[in-house]
Order: sequence, then structure tokens, then C-alpha cells
Amino acid sequence: MDHPAAVGDEGAGSGAELPSTAVWAAGIFAFSATLISLVAIWMQLKNYRKPLLQRFVVRILWMVPIFAISSWISLVSLNMAFYVDAFRDIYEAFVIYCFFSLLVCYLGGERSLLVMLHGRPYTKHLWPVSMWSREMDVGDPYTFLFIKRGILQYVYVKPVLAAVTMLLKSNGAYNDGSISLKSGYFWVSFVYNLSVCLSLYCLGMFFVATQEDLVEFRPIPKFLCIKAVIFFSFWQGFAISVLIATGIMRDS
Repeated sequence: MDHPAAVGDEGAGSGAELPSTAVWAAGIFAFSATLISLVAIWMQLKNYRKPLLQRFVVRILWMVPIFAISSWISLVSLNMAFYVDAFRDIYEAFVIYCFFSLLVCYLGGERSLLVMLHGRPYTKHLWPVSMWSREMDVGDPYTFLFIKRGILQYVYVKPVLAAVTMLLKSNGAYNDGSISLKSGYFWVSFVYNLSVCLSLYCLGMFFVATQEDLVEFRPIPKFLCIKAVIFFSFWQGFAISVLIATGIMRDS
């Protein structure tokens, strides 16, 4: 018979109330994902013929082991997760930079990209911004700079939020999952959502403007994976917090 870990253990992980079989099963899946990713990284390094592109691919592939291991650690020990999650958050921001840089490198670099986009029809905004905003000339250097800054601002905001989160947690002012205006979790989540929405929208606009040029590189699966793992993982946790706060879901 499986026995859950003692709930009262200080620093026990979020899986303390789960059967040990479930925790070990999660560990096996995390190990499997890590192993598959390491093999993929090794294959990239073994066939390192396009270093300008492959270095970004390798950096993105490291996201899977980091996310898998940090997720399992959070089930086992919250004390360890306190530090590991901060590193994961910083690397999460780094992955966005790597993904955008990879797309730009696919298209020959920023200078070649601007030359290629110059003179093309304007790009329509995504819904619902298209309801009040005019079409965008992505080939204009200033417009491209705005999109680039919109994507990469997340790279700077996320590490700052990770540091603020650690500070609030160490002082007992974070209140994870609380949507009270007095909790640090609410304000960190608020700023995070503003930053992530802007980054995701600008990344989407860049993708729409260059999708025909990126067809041979099959960017759609990569774009969806990055968006799902990084952005939806947070929104899932935030949605659960709202459901618990409204009483629709129990926290046990």
C-alpha cells in the first residue's frame, strides 16, 4: 500500500499528500524527458555544421530538462524548489531570447530581414487589437525595433520578478495562490501577465509577418511548444488560484 509523505514535514514538497507511487512516476517521466532531450542535444553537437543556428537550438532544448527536473523537485522538497524555480524562471526568459534570435537567424539576420520585408503589404494586427489599431509596417526599422523590444522586454522583466518573488517568499509576504491586493503573488502575477501578453503578441506579429519565409523551417510546432510550455504553464497556475479563491475548486 502506498503511503503519502508526512504533511507536516517542514519543507515537504507539493506532492506530500500524494501516494509515493505517483511521485516516483513523475520522477520517471521527468528522467525520461531529460534523457530524450540530452540525446537530442548530443545529436545536435555531433552534427554541429551550422553553429549559428544550432547553438540556439541546443539552448532551447535545455529547457526540457530544466523544467522537468524543477517540476519533480517541487513535488519532493519546497526548500530546494525555492532556489531551483528561480533558476528555471531566469532560463525561461533566456529561451524567449534564443527562440526569437533563431527565427531571425533563419531569415539571414536583422539587416537581411529588414531588406526582405521592405515594400511588402502592411501586416494586420491580431484580434482584438485589429478592432482599433491600423495595419503595421513590420519592414519599417522603427516598427521592427518596437516588435523586438516588445518580445525581449520579457527577458528583462522575468528575472526581476524571480528575484522579487524570492524576496517576498523569504519575508513571508508572497502568499502563493492568493489574489488579495495585499499579497505579493497578486502583484507579481499582474506585472507578469502584462509582460507576457506583450511579448506573446509581438512574437505573434513577427510570426505573421514572416510566416511565408519561415515555411521551410517548420516554425509553427516550435512556436506552439514555446508558447504552451512557457506561457500556458503560468496561466494554468493562475487560473487554478482564481478557482480556489472563488470557491469553485478546493485547495486540498
